[in-house]
Amino acid sequence: MILFWLCSWIFLSLYCGIYASRKGRSGLGFFLIALLFSPIISFILALIFSPTQSKVEEQAMSSGELRKCPMCAESIKSEAIICKHCGSKIDTDEEFFDENEESGYQYQIMVNGEDIIAFDVSKSGTPDNIDRAKAKGFKERGVVFADNAIEAIKIYSES
Repeated sequence: MILFWLCSWIFLSLYCGIYASRKGRSGLGFFLIALLFSPIISFILALIFSPTQSKVEEQAMSSGELRKCPMCAESIKSEAIICKHCGSKIDTDEEFFDENEESGYQYQIMVNGEDIIAFDVSKSGTPDNIDRAKAKGFKERGVVFADNAIEAIKIYSES
């Protein structure tokens, strides 16, 4: 009879660890808690703790609800055509509308009313310039690829 309870205790502890692991939690940790204290307590704790953000994001990616922005690699909804993080325009095939993506430099476009400015994001002083532009009321409107700032502004204006 004791052997039955011991095997049941170990089996339930193992199940708690597996359940917690599927929620993105430490399977080994929950297994040890269940083994040392009680499988019931461990299972209740596993039920109470919500899945980790990375696990939720991973499940959403695999189900097709989310995808990565090809520009900034942040998670966005799969139906999105503009990234909420970087403002890049994204085609449904995860390609940018800009045909010059392969050649040229990446320019951050900022707009204040009718004024448009473009910053080459590969230059080291660009973050400071962007912050100064934001302080003057400019808002980020996306990223384009071009050979120079004037061409970047033209590409943005045409889109």
